[in-house]
Amino acid sequence: MDENRLQLENRKILRITGVTDVSSFSDDQAEIETSLGLLQIGGRALHLDLLDLEKREAQLSGQIDSLWYPDKGGERKEGFFSRLFSS
Repeated sequence: MDENRLQLENRKILRITGVTDVSSFSDDQAEIETSLGLLQIGGRALHLDLLDLEKREAQLSGQIDSLWYPDKGGERKEGFFSRLFSS
Protein backbone atom coordinates (compact mmCIF):
# COMPACT_ATOMS: atom_id res chain seq x y z
CA MET A 1 0.00 0.00 0.00
CA ASP A 2 1.23 3.50 -0.79
CA GLU A 3 1.98 5.83 2.05
CA ASN A 4 -0.56 8.58 2.72
CA ARG A 5 0.91 11.48 4.68
CA LEU A 6 -0.69 14.80 5.61
CA GLN A 7 1.46 17.71 6.75
CA LEU A 8 -0.43 20.80 7.91
CA GLU A 9 1.56 23.95 8.54
CA ASN A 10 -0.14 26.67 10.64
CA ARG A 11 -3.52 25.78 9.06
CA LYS A 12 -2.28 27.59 5.94
CA ILE A 13 -0.34 24.99 3.90
CA LEU A 14 -1.29 21.32 3.48
CA ARG A 15 1.05 18.83 1.86
CA ILE A 16 -0.39 15.42 0.92
CA THR A 17 1.28 12.26 -0.36
CA GLY A 18 -0.47 9.19 -1.74
CA VAL A 19 -2.66 11.34 -4.02
CA THR A 20 -4.30 9.47 -6.90
CA ASP A 21 -6.79 12.08 -8.18
CA VAL A 22 -8.64 15.31 -7.37
CA SER A 23 -12.40 14.68 -7.46
CA SER A 24 -13.47 18.28 -6.95
CA PHE A 25 -11.99 21.59 -5.93
CA SER A 26 -13.43 25.00 -5.06
CA ASP A 27 -12.33 27.92 -2.91
CA ASP A 28 -14.02 26.40 0.17
CA GLN A 29 -13.83 22.61 -0.31
CA ALA A 30 -11.65 19.96 -1.93
CA GLU A 31 -12.09 16.24 -2.42
CA ILE A 32 -8.85 14.39 -3.03
CA GLU A 33 -8.56 10.67 -3.73
CA THR A 34 -5.69 9.10 -1.81
CA SER A 35 -4.29 5.62 -1.35
CA LEU A 36 -6.38 5.40 1.87
CA GLY A 37 -9.61 6.70 0.36
CA LEU A 38 -11.33 10.01 -0.20
CA LEU A 39 -9.96 12.96 1.80
CA GLN A 40 -12.30 15.93 2.20
CA ILE A 41 -10.84 19.33 3.02
CA GLY A 42 -12.84 22.35 4.14
CA GLY A 43 -11.63 25.92 4.36
CA ARG A 44 -11.60 29.35 2.78
CA ALA A 45 -9.67 30.80 -0.14
CA LEU A 46 -8.22 27.37 -0.96
CA HIS A 47 -5.71 27.12 -3.80
CA LEU A 48 -4.19 24.02 -5.37
CA ASP A 49 -0.53 25.01 -5.53
CA LEU A 50 0.91 21.66 -6.62
CA LEU A 51 -0.53 18.51 -8.14
CA ASP A 52 1.92 15.86 -9.34
CA LEU A 53 0.10 12.58 -9.93
CA GLU A 54 3.29 10.83 -11.05
CA LYS A 55 4.88 11.56 -7.66
CA ARG A 56 1.43 11.25 -5.99
CA GLU A 57 1.77 14.62 -4.25
CA ALA A 58 -0.38 17.69 -3.79
CA GLN A 59 -0.09 20.96 -1.92
CA LEU A 60 -2.92 23.30 -0.98
CA SER A 61 -2.85 26.72 0.61
CA GLY A 62 -5.48 28.96 2.18
CA GLN A 63 -7.35 28.81 5.49
CA ILE A 64 -7.72 25.09 6.21
CA ASP A 65 -10.54 24.45 8.66
CA SER A 66 -11.20 20.70 8.44
CA LEU A 67 -9.77 17.42 7.18
CA TRP A 68 -11.64 14.13 7.20
CA TYR A 69 -11.91 10.76 5.57
CA PRO A 70 -15.65 10.03 5.29
CA ASP A 71 -16.85 6.52 6.07
CA LYS A 72 -18.11 4.24 3.32
CA GLY A 73 -21.59 5.76 3.55
CA GLY A 74 -20.15 9.18 2.74
CA GLU A 75 -21.24 10.73 6.01
CA ARG A 76 -18.90 12.40 8.45
CA LYS A 77 -18.59 10.44 11.68
CA GLU A 78 -19.19 12.24 14.94
CA GLY A 79 -15.96 12.63 16.92
CA PHE A 80 -15.33 11.87 20.57
CA PHE A 81 -15.43 15.50 21.74
CA SER A 82 -18.60 16.37 19.83
CA ARG A 83 -20.35 13.38 21.48
CA LEU A 84 -18.95 14.35 24.87
CA PHE A 85 -20.12 17.96 24.71
CA SER A 86 -23.41 17.57 22.81
CA SER A 87 -26.55 18.54 24.64
